[in-house]
Amino acid sequence: MGAEGRADRAEGARPQADRRREGEIVLSRDTGSLGADNADNADTFNNAAIRPIPAERIAEAHELESLCYPADQAATLEAFRYRQATFPGFFLGAWEGDRLVGLVCGVRTDARDCADVGIKRSHGGRTDGRKLCILSVAAHPDRRGQGLATRLLDGVVSAAKAAGLAAVMLMSQRELVPWYEARGFRATGLVHAEHGGVRWHDMRLDFGA
Repeated sequence: MGAEGRADRAEGARPQADRRREGEIVLSRDTGSLGADNADNADTFNNAAIRPIPAERIAEAHELESLCYPADQAATLEAFRYRQATFPGFFLGAWEGDRLVGLVCGVRTDARDCADVGIKRSHGGRTDGRKLCILSVAAHPDRRGQGLATRLLDGVVSAAKAAGLAAVMLMSQRELVPWYEARGFRATGLVHAEHGGVRWHDMRLDFGA
């Protein structure tokens, strides 16, 4: 699950404290490794700011989602609007100045796993759910290979932990399972095939007590 990408070097190496905006999540440099077409092998590091996506930029976020996912896997605009309005703290973007170059979003839930059909509905999830299900990770095609997927994933996991949630869940394509495992997720052994004709591997990161 997730699209990560290639690109030119992002703007400058100014200290993060100088670039921080309200709501920005500051993360350490981490260049992980995705693999396949979604590789996150970062030859250069993208210093895009990670912060929430406001409601007025949802159409732009959905265009990015549609660019990164096949039509039968991409979320609808209605679903994006609902997720941002209902779970704004888990609807994050990667920003180069005012340009949106990546996103990650999810919903709170008490479902056993992310295959629960209710989660993927346009109005799925529970505002009081104890787990976060990540539903999209995407980076603009011309920003691949710069670590954006790593930073976006770290950002939303950090937000879930700060909110006191018990776990983060997602469904991954087979070739990305090792990358998610390197980020602390574990494969549960469940495999689902009902979304976009792809075999999705259930993965989970528990925060513990």
